[in-house]
Amino acid sequence: MVGPRSSDKDVKARGRGKDGTQKMPISEVLRFHKHAEEIIARAMRTQGSSLLQPGELRAMSELEAAIYHFYLDFVNCCCPTPIAQTDEQQWESLSKALKNNTTAKTLYLDENKIGEAGAQAVAEMLRSNSTMQYLNLGENKIGDAGAQAFAEMLKSNSTMESLDIGFNEIGDAGAKMIAGLILGRNSVIRRLSLRDNCIGDEGAKSLAEALVHNTSLEELDIWGNNFGDVGKLALLSTAKCKVFLELDPPCVPLTVMTSEEEMRQ
Repeated sequence: MVGPRSSDKDVKARGRGKDGTQKMPISEVLRFHKHAEEIIARAMRTQGSSLLQPGELRAMSELEAAIYHFYLDFVNCCCPTPIAQTDEQQWESLSKALKNNTTAKTLYLDENKIGEAGAQAVAEMLRSNSTMQYLNLGENKIGDAGAQAFAEMLKSNSTMESLDIGFNEIGDAGAKMIAGLILGRNSVIRRLSLRDNCIGDEGAKSLAEALVHNTSLEELDIWGNNFGDVGKLALLSTAKCKVFLELDPPCVPLTVMTSEEEMRQ
């Protein structure tokens, strides 16, 4: 990262103990960076967002010394290594920081290409988190394995109300796991987005079967998948919630009676 210059003394003062163990939790680090916290809060209010994305924080750190110093303290005092060298290490550090967080309710991780490994790390972190209510993991290529990790986590989760895992290359296998473990067992989730994945008719049927018994889901966004009329009709005929999907012209005669047919009856 390129940021404002900081003296050697200033950087060393932020280091961990001699044994290399974590010196303080992230909540303690924030106590010493009130100005950075104010800048971040102001940016979130301006954008109408509950959380800034990593790329935005990095960009801010190049302009604001306070943000850069907060970043240094997070790396030196909270991360398991002085500088995370790989994506997996970065996500592991983030997961550990959030695991012990008792205030965050919203987390945006969309468009970060975390993949299956990153999805599994975040899911593991959320197993012991009791505050998170909204999670956006859109466009991360988590695939069926990532979908399974979140399905396993959410079967026992008691706080997550909204989950967005759209644009993630999830197919029928992932849809079946979601159907069985989230829609079939979870009674807390209110909104679920699976839009623009690779779910076909088999996956749609599995989701439809789970929706028969689900009474908590309020919105299901499944727009832009690969199922045809059979899958669409299965979902529309069983869902008790709002369902967002595209109805192509070939599907209309199967679901809506024409005026001539009504007259013949």
